[in-house]
Amino acid sequence: MTIPRSRAVVSILAALIAASFSSAAAQEFDHLECYQVKDPLRLRGPKPSWLDLSRAVGATEQCRIVGGFRLYCVPVRKEVTASIERKLDGRYEPFVPLPFDGVSEQSRICYRIRCVDAEPPEGVVSDQFGTRSVEKAKPFLLCGPAVEGACDAVCAGVCTDAQTDPDNCGVCGNACSANHASPACVGGACEFTCDVGFADCNAVPSDGCEADLGTLTNCGSCGNSCSNPNGSASCVAGACASVCASGFGDCDGNSSNGCETNLQTAVGHCGTCGNSCPDDAGTALCVSGACQVSSCSPGFGDCNGDPSDGCETDLGTLANCGACDTPCTVPNGTASCATGACAVGACDPGFDDCNGDPSDGCETDLEGTPGSCGICGNTCAAGEFCSMGVCVFLP
Repeated sequence: MTIPRSRAVVSILAALIAASFSSAAAQEFDHLECYQVKDPLRLRGPKPSWLDLSRAVGATEQCRIVGGFRLYCVPVRKEVTASIERKLDGRYEPFVPLPFDGVSEQSRICYRIRCVDAEPPEGVVSDQFGTRSVEKAKPFLLCGPAVEGACDAVCAGVCTDAQTDPDNCGVCGNACSANHASPACVGGACEFTCDVGFADCNAVPSDGCEADLGTLTNCGSCGNSCSNPNGSASCVAGACASVCASGFGDCDGNSSNGCETNLQTAVGHCGTCGNSCPDDAGTALCVSGACQVSSCSPGFGDCNGDPSDGCETDLGTLANCGACDTPCTVPNGTASCATGACAVGACDPGFDDCNGDPSDGCETDLEGTPGSCGICGNTCAAGEFCSMGVCVFLP
């Protein structure tokens, strides 16, 4: 039998008291009213004797019963109608006891009482030692539940720490609870930790973690809204996901702005994300998802008709001089297209461009032309002819 320290005085009445309590009485009565009695039974025994008392705190103590029982206790319910206390200076002041309800298996504290017109218990009683008649007296003690040590709060007859007890947080009966959360009592105030996938987005403790973080309005965190003006949006595993409409793409990888890119017109994402139309030496366009060349920079041309390489051709070459497929050639000399226009670079020996027209190149034979003999404009005199670039008189 386990009997707390402060109940040792009534330990031998265990069977008698147990018979007085039922499951219904356990909810109805909270104190014991004890009567002084004289018992004809005398119990004695050697040491150690009849009882091993296992303390709630500490080692087992061996005791013996000396004589009969001295107190007869019955269950009652305490109702305080008026109470005063005496101060150290002798004054009396009203005092309101704290609530302490429910039959407890903890220790009990007994107060001496005097009752008016109290009815003593029956003279015949039974316990584990048999049935016998006892002399009766008036009620003597009122014993109520108690606990050893300081108690922050006593709730339903049990000592509890109102600073940490989630069922009695701050005051008795204030149970911490929250939707989709694990409640806790910290410093006498209810707190809660949200379950994974939920959050307290409205900052209202009474509805707990009300927000499902798998929705379009609160995706992964409070206020993170999923939207997609050029497609459909969804929230997958706490992250926004987009399904783009035809002709659009999520090219910046930012789910918050959805499918932001028009793949039909975006030069940097033409047809698909990352497909950049080349703009070297020109201006590129994206038309219906395909790259086109809008215009070329001076000195360049799109000679192969392939928009993927833009204005690929330098129009300062002999094969494409000033325009695509416009070759630059110089008869009797070497051509030049340094400025994008066909010009004579140098004439072959004995030839020169005397008319300044690059289209016929080095048209003048300086070795046999009387009007430009040896050099442009050198005209031989009458009766002379040009031979090997020198004017010669005919005999």
